[in-house]
Amino acid sequence: MAPKLKDIAEHVGVSAQLVSFYLNHPETTRVKKETRDRIDDAVRKLNYRTNTIGRALSTGKTFTIGLIMGGFAARRRGCYVHALMNEAKKRGYHLLIAITNYDHAEERDALELMISRQVDGIIYTLDLEDGSEIAERIQAVQFPLLLHSPTPRKMFDTVDHDYRESAEALVRFLSERGKKTLFFQTSQPGEVRVHLTAAAQKHGLGLTTICRTRPFDNEEFIRAVLRERPDAILEMDHTAMQEILEAISAEAPEYRPDCLCSYSLPFEYIDHPLMAGYIRRFHEEKAAADIERIIERIENPDMEVRHLLLPTRFLTAEETREFRQEQLSLPAYRQFK
Repeated sequence: MAPKLKDIAEHVGVSAQLVSFYLNHPETTRVKKETRDRIDDAVRKLNYRTNTIGRALSTGKTFTIGLIMGGFAARRRGCYVHALMNEAKKRGYHLLIAITNYDHAEERDALELMISRQVDGIIYTLDLEDGSEIAERIQAVQFPLLLHSPTPRKMFDTVDHDYRESAEALVRFLSERGKKTLFFQTSQPGEVRVHLTAAAQKHGLGLTTICRTRPFDNEEFIRAVLRERPDAILEMDHTAMQEILEAISAEAPEYRPDCLCSYSLPFEYIDHPLMAGYIRRFHEEKAAADIERIIERIENPDMEVRHLLLPTRFLTAEETREFRQEQLSLPAYRQFK
C-alpha cells in the first residue's frame, strides 16, 4: 500500500498537519531545519508521492510554471534553465518547458498548450506580438505572464537588464582609446540599442546597428564588418563573437578592431587578443528575479504591471579575466568552466 501523510508523520514523530504544511511550502522557514531534513528523509525512505491532483483541487494551483523558449542551442540558455529549475524548486514549483524553434506558429501553439495544461504562470523568453489574439486573451483573463522585454503597450510584467551605465562606460572606454566607429549586431531592438545610441551621440562615436534576419545567422554582419572595417565591434552572444573573430583571422588578419561581448558565466570568456571588454550580466540574479516575479504575479493577480531592470556592468578584458578566476574558485561556478 502506498504510504500516506500520517505514515510520514509517525516516522518523523510530528503531526500530519505539519508534514502537509511543509510539503506544500518547502521554502518555509517556519519549520525547523532539522525537522525539514527528517521529513525529506522519510519521504525518500518510504517512497512517498504527493497527491498532485488533490493538492491542485485544494489550493487552485498546480505549482507548475511554464517556460517557453526558442531553443537550447546556446549553452547559456541551458544554464539559465538549470538556474530557473533550482530557483523554482526552492519555492515549491516545477517547470514545464516548451521549445518553439523560433517559429511564430509554434510560439502561439506553445502558449495555448501551457494554458490548457493549467500551469500557474508562464515565463516567455521570446517576443510576444502586441495586439495579437493570444496576447489580448491572456491579458483579458489576467493570466500570469512574464516577458524578458516589454511590449510597446507594456501589457505584461518584465524582467530585463539595465544597460544605461554599462553602455555609457563601454562607449567612454572606446572613445578614450581613440575609436571612432562601432558596429553592433542584435537580434531585436531593445535596451542595449537605446542606451548605446544615446551614449554614442554623447561621445561622438559613429554607431551602426545591424539586426539579424534569422536566428544564429551572422553572415550579413560579418560581410559588413569585413567590408567597412569599423574600429570596434559589439556582439552580445559569445558564440557569434567567436565566429566573427574566426572570420577576421581567416580573411583580414591585418584588421585589428576592439571586440566586445557580454559575459555571465566562465565559458563565455573569449581568450583572444582582439577582445577589449565585456558587458557583465548577472546569471543567478536573473533566474532568481524571474522566478520571484512570476510567483509574485501568480499569488497577486490583481497587482499593477511591473517592469524590473537588473543592473549590468562594463569590464575591460583584464578585469573580466580576473573576475572569471574569482568565479572559478567558487564551487557553484566550476561546472561552467
